[in-house]
Amino acid sequence: MEMKRQTNDLAAFAELRERANANPDRPPIGMEPENSPVAGTAKVDPPRDTNKAKRAAPAARKRAAPKTDPKPPAAAAPPKPVYPWEEADPRVPKVFNLRFDEVTWTKLKYLGDTAYNETMHSIAMTAVKAAITAKLRERGITDADAT
Repeated sequence: MEMKRQTNDLAAFAELRERANANPDRPPIGMEPENSPVAGTAKVDPPRDTNKAKRAAPAARKRAAPKTDPKPPAAAAPPKPVYPWEEADPRVPKVFNLRFDEVTWTKLKYLGDTAYNETMHSIAMTAVKAAITAKLRERGITDADAT
């Protein structure tokens, strides 16, 4: 009995594929227009009525207190700007190449080689971060905003 059911299911599926392939103008199964014979067979939740005011009784609307002139809203603080680095992940390294002249590069290499617990990279990163913080302060962005 189970084998016969599987055979019927496969035959029905093959027939559906043939019908879909035979008529390229027909929309895919499940995407038929509303007036087609298969429309409405899919389970779809009805839209929610979110406008409760329309459903309120007319008498309840009439009894509402008359509107008076509301006080003008207090001057709201301007919204805090969203900076591009606020969404960035500090754990993701990004590569940026610097081009030094040979004299500057040699000095940086000497400092990295002779300094205890410092590398060329750490020296350059310290200097670049200090320069970035100074440029942001020039634009009025404080360290608290820049984090």
